[in-house]
Amino acid sequence: MRFLLVILVFITTTAEARLRRTGFEGLRPLGMGNAFLALSDDQNMLWYNPAALARVRGVHSHLLDLTLGVDSFDTLSRLIDSILDGNFDDNIRTDTMYTRLNAAHSFITPYFGVSLFADSQTFMDLQELSSEAVDIVSKNDFGAIVGVGLPIGEHFSIGFSVRLFERFGIDEYLTPLELLTKLGGIPAGDFLDAVFSVLQDDITTGYAIGVNMGALLTMPFTPREMKWTLAATLDDFGNTNFTAIPGAKAPDSINATLNFGTAFQYTLSRSNTLNLTFDWRDFWGTDPLFKRLHLGIEMRFSGFSLRAGVYQGRPTAGLSFEALPHTRINFTTYGVELGDSIWTREHRWYLAQAIIGFTPF
Repeated sequence: MRFLLVILVFITTTAEARLRRTGFEGLRPLGMGNAFLALSDDQNMLWYNPAALARVRGVHSHLLDLTLGVDSFDTLSRLIDSILDGNFDDNIRTDTMYTRLNAAHSFITPYFGVSLFADSQTFMDLQELSSEAVDIVSKNDFGAIVGVGLPIGEHFSIGFSVRLFERFGIDEYLTPLELLTKLGGIPAGDFLDAVFSVLQDDITTGYAIGVNMGALLTMPFTPREMKWTLAATLDDFGNTNFTAIPGAKAPDSINATLNFGTAFQYTLSRSNTLNLTFDWRDFWGTDPLFKRLHLGIEMRFSGFSLRAGVYQGRPTAGLSFEALPHTRINFTTYGVELGDSIWTREHRWYLAQAIIGFTPF
């Protein structure tokens, strides 16, 4: 009887909750609402706007670039147990959880940049099997990205980046009816085990080549302490289509997106800079508009930086400590909106990043 009541609640719940699918997101940009297309002044430019490579000064190498993200101390504890003790039995919660592990090595010079990366992200929304759907996204990407930026005149630049990568994971959003259809009715045994058995059959593995293009226009401004930049990018030009490895299913294609951004920078002194940013992502997209608008502010000082912003209608915050020319530590928190209307249901994530190298951004 208890099991049937769980199924009844699972089927009759009506409030929709679904994670918006996004591409790579850097920690510093996320701290300022992920509004970074026009600012793009660190290693994230390879992903956000390769046209910024034309503005790079000097040589920058990230020998060690590690990121860890979780949604709670409980998730962190489970993750550590699975890594150190090999205990995977209690690795997954039956409500909502998020993890991210990222490692990269980047080398960037004027007009050119390259990065080797491994990025693993998992989001699971099971809500003890009482939500309106099962939403699971697990992306494990391994590959390389190469970018080129070219100046055209004093104020304009264009660029492109190409990434070759393999993706292993799963992307499922199953309504109660779809889930029960896949299960072939109500399973006789443990319901959760049956759900994961179905999902295991939908795991995909494939490789792809993706192309991003971007442009930057810096508006002439007086006084010189102020700078206003406009940006446009076309991500996954022509759609990024995966080729399945033998014996596996191909991951879903990544659709092309058109994005616009702007940034206002005010230099207060040699070591103090104020950045204000705004992005409109996936301009022609169908997701709610508030999920595609991003706002950010950053105050950079000598040795540390503070950030805040708005991401999917939710507040973000970030903090960095710098021991240049070799070390930078980033902390970021931001919330994702799981509903289709603003301020419906938030899931907050916490991330930390350590960068060690030669003159890291």
